[in-house]
Amino acid sequence: EWLPGQPWYRGATPQPANQEALDALAGRVQSVATTRFAAVYTGLELRSEQDRLRVYRVPSSAFDTWLTGAFKDACIEVVDAAHSAPELNALTDRITGDLAYWQSQHIPIGTVSPRVDGSGVDVTTTEVARASAALVQRYGTAVPINVEYGAPPTVS
Repeated sequence: EWLPGQPWYRGATPQPANQEALDALAGRVQSVATTRFAAVYTGLELRSEQDRLRVYRVPSSAFDTWLTGAFKDACIEVVDAAHSAPELNALTDRITGDLAYWQSQHIPIGTVSPRVDGSGVDVTTTEVARASAALVQRYGTAVPINVEYGAPPTVS
């Protein structure tokens, strides 16, 4: 029975009609990209509205040749990334490994996550201005760190 404000379907999760095909394509790309091309691969995003997959990578002719050869019939958009997943993950790991240090500096870190597009690492904190300067001082500017306001996680 449909009720106002409720979805019209029962027990179904709404998703685009092409979701399963894009998920399968993403899985096939990712399985090889994260192993054979880990040094240049950054990540991917499903673009359901355009029925395509967007793949981010540090420019690499070998990766592009593989991608366009293996998936010549698929709709894949290849986008340049400034940094690879290993670079971003290394910085993410350094920051999360230093959480006790940041707490001792009265800079509570909420989340730390690499950007799928390879542009940098996102960090949330309640001390945005102080963290912005302190993170650059400690880790440098080779990989950009984007600091935004966000409360640290709470333990219930």
